Amino acid sequence: MFKKILALSCLFCGSCLFSSEDTFGLPFYKETEHFQAYCVEQDYAAAETLLQDLEQFWGKWSEDLFPVSCLNKVKLNIYPDIQSYHSTIFGNSSHPDWLVCTRQGNSLSIVSPQNPGPIHSEESVMKCGRLCLGWFLTSQKYDTLPFWLSAGLSYCEVKIYTKEQVYQYLLNKRNEIDIAPPFLLEEPRQVAKRADLVASYVLTEFLIDRWGLEKAFAVLNDYSSFETILGVSKEEFRRECVQYVLSKGR
Repeated sequence: MFKKILALSCLFCGSCLFSSEDTFGLPFYKETEHFQAYCVEQDYAAAETLLQDLEQFWGKWSEDLFPVSCLNKVKLNIYPDIQSYHSTIFGNSSHPDWLVCTRQGNSLSIVSPQNPGPIHSEESVMKCGRLCLGWFLTSQKYDTLPFWLSAGLSYCEVKIYTKEQVYQYLLNKRNEIDIAPPFLLEEPRQVAKRADLVASYVLTEFLIDRWGLEKAFAVLNDYSSFETILGVSKEEFRRECVQYVLSKGR
């Protein structure tokens, strides 16, 4: 179960490989309030499902967290299968099958949910789309956040996994991985490993659980004042988060 969860987590590892906003040769399909969809005819039904889901998620994000408006619509590139997606986006088809969605500037590129490949399901591909969109929405409003908070906020909203699943995974792996790597609190745009992505989720959940949404939003608005807002150093915050996770196993 958690291997599939990690597969969803890892889509962020490849999310900034390109700055281009090209549609990579896919034909235009239709336009909605926030998106321009590009896909082949066989994926029109998948495009409709994705567009409806992502529009709903955009609205929920605006209600739950903060509204986001963009000057240009987001290009949504939907590939008919995982091989064409990998070959077009990365230049070859040898990338791992868990990588089914990437964000590139003002574009989201995704494998068709109706043909998700050997690891994912239709549902998990849809969640990958929401994760990438959530990260995009965060970057539109807060463009200088460190990776852990930008990615973690999207994970918290999409709710891919329960806290209990995450805590149990980290407790099982505590002799192999760092529950909250110190560098995550410093790097503004860190491209992370699988375990670091899970840590980003945990750090964000801990921030909200321990200090509440009001102070969490204060940190979002002024990350440079992190320590002043929370009343602890970044290292103290990190250590408290580790102890918080460890306490779940007692």
